Amino acid sequence: MEELLESSLLKHYDIISFLLDKDWMTINRVAEETRIPARTIRQNIGTINQYIAPAKIESSQRYGIRLTYDSAHNPLYIYSAIYRQSTRFLILEQIFLQHFLSIAQFSEALYISESTLKRHIQVLNQILPHYGFHIDTQSLDIIGDEKKIHFFYYTYFLERYWFIDDFLPQDELKLIDAIISEFFAHYPTLTTPRYQSFSFINKLRATIFVCLKRNSRGHTFENATPAIENATFSPELRQSIARCYKIDCSSLVFSHLFYLFFNPRNAWSYADLLTKTHQDAEIRAIHRALTHFLDMIVATEHLSLPNREQVLLRLYNAIEYTWGPPKILYSPSEAFFASMNQFSKTFIRHARQTLVTALRNEKVNVRIDDAFITKLLFTLVTSWETLPLQLEQKAPKVRTGLFFNTSFEHSHFLLNELNYHLRSNLKLELVPASTLAELKTVARQFDLIITNLPLLNLPNCQVVAIQPHPTPEDFDNILAAYNRIINAKSLESSVS
Repeated sequence: MEELLESSLLKHYDIISFLLDKDWMTINRVAEETRIPARTIRQNIGTINQYIAPAKIESSQRYGIRLTYDSAHNPLYIYSAIYRQSTRFLILEQIFLQHFLSIAQFSEALYISESTLKRHIQVLNQILPHYGFHIDTQSLDIIGDEKKIHFFYYTYFLERYWFIDDFLPQDELKLIDAIISEFFAHYPTLTTPRYQSFSFINKLRATIFVCLKRNSRGHTFENATPAIENATFSPELRQSIARCYKIDCSSLVFSHLFYLFFNPRNAWSYADLLTKTHQDAEIRAIHRALTHFLDMIVATEHLSLPNREQVLLRLYNAIEYTWGPPKILYSPSEAFFASMNQFSKTFIRHARQTLVTALRNEKVNVRIDDAFITKLLFTLVTSWETLPLQLEQKAPKVRTGLFFNTSFEHSHFLLNELNYHLRSNLKLELVPASTLAELKTVARQFDLIITNLPLLNLPNCQVVAIQPHPTPEDFDNILAAYNRIINAKSLESSVS
């Protein structure tokens, strides 16, 4: 949904997205890949650096440009900075948070002219209907498919602010936490560590906040399944909600704010999912597609899936809760896969193809695009118990030799030290060579040599020179070499 950005910011977005997690790139290469003129890129670097600081696009006449940031920042910070520059996203945010009575009042709150506001709304209303909603210029409200509106704002607030503590006052946060507490008291199954984690509670807070704000404008979900008998809010909590959000709470029940759980297609358990497959043809198609997908991956990749029912349930609910694009500007799921080595990427590529085929063969009624499939694969990989261990055991082995001119004891010390940190990545051993001539001969048996000797040139073998005691940068260099070797081995394997 990056097309919601202003044209100048969309260029910034494309430049930043291309430079992320890459080393130096020539401006001509960036221009070729982004289809933005090299001159425009040069002109925009200074502007970008002003609002993404302390992150920075560095420039070098020799090497080109690269995007850097310190250890306290990450891409989420940079994309949040882009959001802060966008008047269009500010309009979408404020029309959700506030109730404006006129265009004049709205424009005054944003410190822009009425004509500028109308022009932005006109552009937004050319884009938003594609996603199932639009800005009503009479009521100054968001109108359309309530599920898609909810999912858009849920996604937006988590991308823009990371956690709602960043923009909600403490009294509203305490109220939302009280709502969650009463809800959990009626459903003990939700007191497991998974549902008590920060990541889940943060998302639950966000979805409740969006529901409350939409309820305050008279918008509710349709077809919510009723909660269990007496599963409703206490009188005291109803009064607090009414005071804060100006909602008539006389009939407010859990299903109004927890549609995530009470929509008719949500499955509380695998047994619940099986029951729903007998009642609903669309759910049955999704279940068949996911069953075939998991069976194919397990068989073709020669893996085991000990928690199969749990994985299938989470995949199903991930599909059912994706009511719109799972990414506006930035997706942690995409970032998760971007830095994987080629061996793991080969597995993910096969899983992606198998999943898309399974969903299409069963004619599952979902919009299949890269962001949606990536979200499902993220759910698969992070829910699959023992998958990292199984992939590690299948990965090509990287035979690594240590060759140091310090002392025999120091070499053994480093062998134990590196084994402690890297045993899952490297097969480490001391190089059986007592001269440089012998080293050049023996090195052919290794994929990687780690040494304290600079500029050591060995044929058919990668070399990493490190400090007498490895620094964080040394570990980075070793892992970078490991990934290069794994990528090369995976490429050779795929060609053969």
